Amino acid sequence: MWIMVALSIVAGAVPSDRADVAGRIRRTIVATCHIAADRLAVEQDGDPPFYTIALRGGAPLTAAQLGCFADRMAAGGDVGLSIDDERLSKAYDRLRQRRMLISARVDLGRLGLLGRVPRFDRRRETLGSFAVRLERLCGAKPHTVLRVVDGRITIRNDVPGRRSGAQPGRWFCVTDAALLSGHDPITVVAPPTPVPYIVY
Repeated sequence: MWIMVALSIVAGAVPSDRADVAGRIRRTIVATCHIAADRLAVEQDGDPPFYTIALRGGAPLTAAQLGCFADRMAAGGDVGLSIDDERLSKAYDRLRQRRMLISARVDLGRLGLLGRVPRFDRRRETLGSFAVRLERLCGAKPHTVLRVVDGRITIRNDVPGRRSGAQPGRWFCVTDAALLSGHDPITVVAPPTPVPYIVY
């Protein structure tokens, strides 16, 4: 299984800088997470280029190594990741999911919205109308953050000119609310040749 998560919608690095950022992240992971350098590669795809850190091989990682890897990727900016081993991919996704839920609870609690996160009732509304309710909860305009694709809520990355979309604070609020409602809009299951998908 391949997973790819691009970790920033607000990073504004130009393509040449992205290669440097990806290289720096890889070196940091090798130095601080004690993952062998030959297991990590920087891959490039598309025009303008999109950079991905690829974790290769099926040798197990400790919880500390995987957590360190997740932390370094989360701090990385506009760089994606791929994991080619299904077991590691699932372990990484479980770790990432737990951390994101904890963070979402804290963030929405600070905003006073934690107790107001709606629940989806398929008997009374469509998934699209529920996505709009999540956006309205956070003060974002309808259809600027979320959309429904193949029966699941995902991040909208087709809003022309990001400045016309939701402000970053509202964007994060909406994605946090979606996570806490049981709809993870962030994880992307990608084929072996990744297609860039911008999330945070």
